[in-house]
Amino acid sequence: MPLDRARITYLMDDLKSRPDRLRLVQRIGLGFGVGLILLVVYLLSRGTPPPRPKPKAAEPEAKLTQGVSDAFAYAKAVQPILDRDPRFARIYFVPSAATPSQKLGKVVVMGELASEDDLHSLQRELAATGVSVPVEWQVSVTSGPN
Repeated sequence: MPLDRARITYLMDDLKSRPDRLRLVQRIGLGFGVGLILLVVYLLSRGTPPPRPKPKAAEPEAKLTQGVSDAFAYAKAVQPILDRDPRFARIYFVPSAATPSQKLGKVVVMGELASEDDLHSLQRELAATGVSVPVEWQVSVTSGPN
């Protein structure tokens, strides 16, 4: 059904000539606009915000036990013995702390020495410092020229 411009113009002029109907159409338009705005506000207020992300539970930082901290302190205290003598350049200390629940600590002496005499002199040097933790030896002795 095509739009008839002449008919639409006639109806508009008729509406403008009757002020009571014009006010009615204006009030209906205003009511429809307010109703539309209230509907949009209502629909927007019904929506819920997205859920907050659950906080990740941080692992509690476990404190080292006294035995493990003693092993670290001992390894740090005897490090100058290795630093001052070139015979012990390939030796290093490994304090044990594999798990925080470990009660007792120990120091593992690892590396390589040139002779048995060097091994015995290192053992004497460590014994002279006073051993406060268990010491495990994993040192290989190479005999022969380097």
